[in-house]
Amino acid sequence: MEQRASAFSGSTTYQAGRDVHVNAPPSAIPGLATLVVPEEVTHTVRGRDGLLTDLAATVESGGHVVVLHGNGGNGKTTVAVQVARRASVEVWWVNAGSAANVAEGLREVALRAGADEAAVRHAWTGAGSAPEVLWRALDARAEPWLLVLDNADDPRVLAPNGERVASGRGWLRTPRSTGTVLITSRDGRRSEWGDRTFVPVGVLDAADAARVLLDLAPEAGAEPDARALAERLGGLPLGLRLAGHYLRSTTEAVRLPGAVQPRTFAEYRQALAEGADLGGRETLTGTWELSLDLLANRGHHLARPLLRLLSTFAPAPIPVALLDATVLADEDVFAGVTVQRLTDAVEGLRGLGLVDHRADALALHPLVHDAGDPHASDFADLRQRMITAATVGSKTHDPSTWPLWHAVLPHCARVADSAMDLLIDAAVFCLQVGLAADSERLFRRVLREMTTTFGEHHRETLLMRYTLANMVAWRGEDEVAAAEYRAVLDAQQRTLGPDHGDTVDTRIALARITGAHDPAATEARLRALLAVQAETLGAQDEVTLDTRAELAREVVAQDRFAEALVIYRELFEARCAVQGEEHPETMDVRQHLASVLCLAGDVDGADAEFRALLPQQSRVLGPEHSSTLLTRASAAMNLARRGHLDRAESELRETIALCERVLGPDHVQTSLARDSLDRVREAR
Repeated sequence: MEQRASAFSGSTTYQAGRDVHVNAPPSAIPGLATLVVPEEVTHTVRGRDGLLTDLAATVESGGHVVVLHGNGGNGKTTVAVQVARRASVEVWWVNAGSAANVAEGLREVALRAGADEAAVRHAWTGAGSAPEVLWRALDARAEPWLLVLDNADDPRVLAPNGERVASGRGWLRTPRSTGTVLITSRDGRRSEWGDRTFVPVGVLDAADAARVLLDLAPEAGAEPDARALAERLGGLPLGLRLAGHYLRSTTEAVRLPGAVQPRTFAEYRQALAEGADLGGRETLTGTWELSLDLLANRGHHLARPLLRLLSTFAPAPIPVALLDATVLADEDVFAGVTVQRLTDAVEGLRGLGLVDHRADALALHPLVHDAGDPHASDFADLRQRMITAATVGSKTHDPSTWPLWHAVLPHCARVADSAMDLLIDAAVFCLQVGLAADSERLFRRVLREMTTTFGEHHRETLLMRYTLANMVAWRGEDEVAAAEYRAVLDAQQRTLGPDHGDTVDTRIALARITGAHDPAATEARLRALLAVQAETLGAQDEVTLDTRAELAREVVAQDRFAEALVIYRELFEARCAVQGEEHPETMDVRQHLASVLCLAGDVDGADAEFRALLPQQSRVLGPEHSSTLLTRASAAMNLARRGHLDRAESELRETIALCERVLGPDHVQTSLARDSLDRVREAR
């Protein structure tokens, strides 16, 4: 395990002033997806008894795909929540509003359903078919289950590229008798969904709609007035809920002289009529405009622009970390905002049912979100500043920052391509947590912008092409990667020169992937480059330090261990001084130092380094990070060299189990750990 784990291990790409480690295998993915049924339905559900009874019987019998379809605001999610709460089976709830949400949620479903963890990781990195892994696990279950795919308004997120979901080749398939899939969608086309069970969810009749209003605002009037308002709102559950929240708020407030806010069902209906001859969707808009008027009259003047701002984000929960008053204050409509005023505006919107608060994020109903489309361009710069301010300085290699990056990721789709620094950080985060396809998509956005802004032969553009070539190589597409390396190398030689550091990096990568690597020749080029960098950049510059690390690897490849140890010790001291002892790159140097000590025969010196390093990696990176696992395996082999064969075998067995679960059974690091175990067994 002392040798490099792969042909590209340790390679670093420099892009836009940051280190992009695109060649390292993805680290352990944090459990960010939740399958918990939402708790947002707190009121009595009216007018759905027969529907809920029928759906309960369908779930009990199993073997169905049910599509709950209807217009936005009709209460499809509310019905699904009630079905899930009443079901006596295991329930998994997935937000199907985007392809990313579907992929992440169904990965967790696969694990809960009993899929092999290694197979899941293998498939979700793009090396296998994730839908096949999911459905093998679901169809193998003997116990009944219910999978809810909520907000699947765009069926394409469940289908393979270019196909309809009805093909049954993607995420959606007909389960065996023990399982049921329940979908909520605005799309009720049989041609799109295929041969499924279709259940329309319509508006409420006048009597049930009136009961909803009376449940929410019992002091706002009698049943006839509630019925009249319900009819005015068209029986739309969302409109009823917003009106009910509004009237509960005004009827519970002290009525001062001159107050004009509606306090009864009749007054609310009159206010709608005076606003315009509204109907359908416009009536619904009128309900939240009345709510915003109420908040403005109560002094919450920020509520209206805040709701419009929130509705221009992606249709995903918006982390409250983005609501930084100091950032909003730079926008004219939020001039003078303070933390307290912003808090009051958020609470006002929550109190009137216009936003929901879920796990440190704000969520909008899809119809409220849709209302923000006309304002999307007005807030484009502000959205970008909000996301940047929340993530600046957030180290993507630090797992403690991953929940924030995960929450921000859907909203990065709505920032301009010119926000290259932000997009690069988001891409690196995706790479860290195993979202390789998302990472590559973001990097390619950056490449397009760089090509337009800088030109195709600019150094930054070529560096990004090199980064993407590394990703292709990591996927195992050697021929495609080699062709791209050659193209980049040709451009770099013409524009930067044959001895430039970028050119040397690309030449080394190409040589490694084609098997034409010459350590001695590479060493000579690196020493020449190092001399130039030390003079122009300084001996302690991070670029210079990385070249020294690359030089040390080439010296090790020629079995000159004593010389390599000198380089690694000097490099470790420099990294500690520049980046700190617990920076991932410093710990990487220490891992190489320990491994070379093993190769040099200094098993006691190596043991001391491993003992110091492992607790640091476990604390900073996590016990399941690929670097931590590599150190564990290397330390175990060092135990064997010192004669502790039993301890070495036990440690390797545990490490292999973690590698198989985290990295996959076929990963090169897993294979090397198995080889180490075989050698220990032979020694016994």
